[in-house]
Parts: sequence; C-alpha cells; structure tokens
Amino acid sequence: MTTELQKAFPPHPKIQLHPLTAENVSGFRMLNNTVLQSKYSDRWYKDALALAPGLAQIATFGDIEEDKVGKTQASQNVVGAISCKYVLEPAVALEEGNVMRRKAYIMSLAVLAPFRMYGIATRLVEAVIASIMAANRVLAENEQGTHDELDGDSRIVEEVYVHAWTGSQDAIEWYLNRGFKQTNVVQGYYRTMRPKPGDAVILSLKLV
Repeated sequence: MTTELQKAFPPHPKIQLHPLTAENVSGFRMLNNTVLQSKYSDRWYKDALALAPGLAQIATFGDIEEDKVGKTQASQNVVGAISCKYVLEPAVALEEGNVMRRKAYIMSLAVLAPFRMYGIATRLVEAVIASIMAANRVLAENEQGTHDELDGDSRIVEEVYVHAWTGSQDAIEWYLNRGFKQTNVVQGYYRTMRPKPGDAVILSLKLV
C-alpha cells in the first residue's frame, strides 16, 4: 500500500533499505560519526542491534548482492540510517490516572550530504512508521492494546517523536513538512554544545 509520505516523496529506485545487523553496524557507526555531532558509545550500538524489528535500518545507494561480499559492501556503502526505540510515558489526561502510553522515539537519523536529495531520510522514517503500524495492527487484532500494566510489549504505539536543535530550522521544517507537529521546547537539552548547551524542540507525529 502506498502511504501519504510515499505519494509526496516517492523513493529513488537505487535506494535499498536493510535491517541493522552485526554485518552492517560498522557502516552505521561510520555514518553517525561523519554526520552527527553526538558520538555514541559501543554500548549504544550494541543496544541498537537489539531493538525491536524494523526500528533500526540502514539505507544503501546502488545495487548490492546479498552474499558475503554484498554484506561487506553494504557495510561500506551506508548512506543513511535510522534508529528508534519504544518508551513509556505517563498519560497527559489526569482522569486516566497512572496509565502509561507507549511512544516511539527517534534516537538517530542521518544521511550523507551528497545523498540528501534522494529522499533517503523520508524513506527511513516511513519504513520505521510502517513497522510500528504493522505491530499496532497485530496488537489490536489480539486485543492487547488496552493493558495498563507497565509491559512495553503489550501496548499500541500512539506517536513517534524526536528532538531537534532549535538552531536548525531546516531540520525542524523537514519534520513539519512530513506531518510532525511542534510541541515543547527543552532548555539545555544538548549539554555538550559549546559555548553553552543547546535547546531542543520536540516534534511529534500521532499514529492513533
């Protein structure tokens, strides 16, 4: 099924998405080190490999054979990647008491500069959302989406959200153009920024 994002931003035929694996995680690390200011630890990458299916994906550009040589090539040819995790947060409405809501948080999203005109970031976000919606449908069919206990695996994911630096208007507008809504501002969120910590805006996309 073609989604609204795919209609607005059709994918390039040479972009291929792959799940994050032990074979291509080195390419994921190299991409993040090149594009992002944050440097993630070995533990962070180990945890990324253990994320729920579909929540960590890489993008390659070109034709790659699925053999041992191809796996090496895929690791070296990573041009984009995304990682996302599930989190539980208290419901906003007071009448709901202690009910926790399940959300998906985009931890990292990066694309090499020469490939940013090909819709790779959009394709990665779309793929993660598709995986989440598929899991939501399974939960709904099994009538497991209304549980109140703190069991992250038994909840419908209600929204996807991300932090963006307030000084990066291009990034903020990128998310807004893809249906995200600007909510709160977190003062001093980027603590390692110099000469002073940077503020972040929270951008959220409702799924249900």
